[in-house]
Amino acid sequence: MEKTNPNEQMTGCENYFEQWPSPMTQAMWEQHVTPMSSITTYYGPFFYWLCRIIGATRAMEIGIDMGWSTFFMASACKDEATRRGGEYAFYGCDLCDRNNIVEKAAERDVKITMLEKDSLDLKPEDWNHQKFHVIFQDGYHSTEYVMDELEILYPYLADAGQGYWIMHDVYSHCEEAFPKVMEKYEFEQVRFFSNYGIAILRNMKNYDPTIVRWPQGPEQPAYPHGDKLHGGKETV
Repeated sequence: MEKTNPNEQMTGCENYFEQWPSPMTQAMWEQHVTPMSSITTYYGPFFYWLCRIIGATRAMEIGIDMGWSTFFMASACKDEATRRGGEYAFYGCDLCDRNNIVEKAAERDVKITMLEKDSLDLKPEDWNHQKFHVIFQDGYHSTEYVMDELEILYPYLADAGQGYWIMHDVYSHCEEAFPKVMEKYEFEQVRFFSNYGIAILRNMKNYDPTIVRWPQGPEQPAYPHGDKLHGGKETV
């Protein structure tokens, strides 16, 4: 498959990688199927690796726009399913016709199921009542819409620390909605300031903190080579 030239299909800035060389980022964008935005050059690759770290094989995006994050997330689900030997599913929800993104992704053997409807009209039948590992919320940004989307989709977000809800614009349009989300739902979170703010929320409902999750049993000895910082003295 011929690689995409990001410098020739840039949105917002021509010759981006000639001005600001970034070989790792460029290598990822050369695999993409839609024009790259100089505003969000890193969110797409970041979401790809986030989905891979999570082990996501089922994800949804609300609000597609140009598909900058769409193709990366769908590709991550496919690649993770390939690694695990299972199936994957990626759903996009948008009021506008985004079939051009679906068709271009299909040319790269990446399947995207597009739901052309208002997010508040989503029904569990649209995704066969199955749970999602990741849901990216970037549609209409009023507090009411944000909360209603969560009411519809939160029951279908994997729990026990296995499901992640991503919110965009948490330092912009969604700044008032964000504390209400945190008050109502059992999330732990981290937020980033850049590009109007992004929040990664982890669904902690039914999470069992008593489970020892060390990869090889209990915690290791405190100081295998002696307590060098405290001069060998016992610490409390």
